[in-house]
Amino acid sequence: MTKDEPKKVIIPQFVADWIEEAKVYYGDEVDPLRIIFWIGDYISDTDSHYEWLGNIDNQELLLNAIANGYEIEKQKKYRVKIDSKLYFQRFENIEAVFVIDDSLGVKESSPVFTREVGNKILETLGVESGQLEEVEDE
Repeated sequence: MTKDEPKKVIIPQFVADWIEEAKVYYGDEVDPLRIIFWIGDYISDTDSHYEWLGNIDNQELLLNAIANGYEIEKQKKYRVKIDSKLYFQRFENIEAVFVIDDSLGVKESSPVFTREVGNKILETLGVESGQLEEVEDE
C-alpha cells in the first residue's frame, strides 16, 4: 500500500455478501452508486442484519468498503459442548450425532459454528446444560 492509497476497512461477512451480491446483480462493470442502490433496495426490515444498516457509522463503513476496498472481519467459531466430554457432531435425519472427547483429537474432529448457528443447535437439542466452547484461531 502506498502512502496515498486509502486503507481498506474491516466489515462483517454479511456486508461483504451484500456488496458481492450487488456486483453479481449488475455485472462486472458496476459503479459504487449502483451497489448502494441495490443494498438499499434489497435489504429490508425482515433481514436479520437490517439494524446494522440503520447506524450512521455503519453506513459510512459501508461506503468506505465500496469505495476503498475491504477485508472481512474474522468471526469467532465455536464447538457445541453438551457436557464435560460430549460434543455435537451433526444431525442425521432426525437424530443428533455426538462424539465423546475421551482420546486425543476427538474433540477437534467436531465441526465449528458461528455463535448464531451454535445457539440454534442448542435450542434445537433442547439442552439446558449445553454451552458454546470458543475455538482458537487455526
